[in-house]
Amino acid sequence: MYQLATDHLSKLRIKAATDPAIQDILTFFEPFYLTFLEQYERSIDGRTAYHAKTAEFKELLGEVTGPMLRRWAAEIQMIYDSKSRQYKSFFPQGRTVFSRAKFDDRIQLVKTLGRNLLQDPQLVQLGRTVAAYGQQLEDLRDEQQGLEYSYSNNSTLLEQHREELSLGLFASFARLEFHYYRDIKQVADFYELKYFRTAPVVKPSVQ
Repeated sequence: MYQLATDHLSKLRIKAATDPAIQDILTFFEPFYLTFLEQYERSIDGRTAYHAKTAEFKELLGEVTGPMLRRWAAEIQMIYDSKSRQYKSFFPQGRTVFSRAKFDDRIQLVKTLGRNLLQDPQLVQLGRTVAAYGQQLEDLRDEQQGLEYSYSNNSTLLEQHREELSLGLFASFARLEFHYYRDIKQVADFYELKYFRTAPVVKPSVQ
């Protein structure tokens, strides 16, 4: 729709310079296009921001629940043996759950580990580090979900403006037909016809 409408607008602008009737059609059609274009660009920017934030969140989550977690576990083992009750209290479900659970559950596991470490006088500093990463993950998740909502809302609005633009295109087409009623073939000059054509379906041959 963007390519079709942009091409149509460009052709209207060229013809409008020498034909007042086409200028009138351009004046009618252009607001449909500009409203759609504004939402189209907003949707693209929103999608880009959402995917970027999602990638940032996943990268940090993978780092925290992978390499960082292994280093934290090793630091805990400098105080408590991996078979001890104290060590197991920090990982009651084992460590693999940190990388296998759903996103929000993994964040809570990190935050819980941070709170538990803060309760141990020998591991307070580590607890602060883990808790900080847990909060950072939660903040990133909130931002990512907020962008996801905006992205979804923008997609809905874009579809609404696309439908309005299609009505504007149809009305413009009707007015061009009226203007060129003596030579209807000239209407085709205002469109890139490839956008209206679909590739033929090739049916498999019967052996």
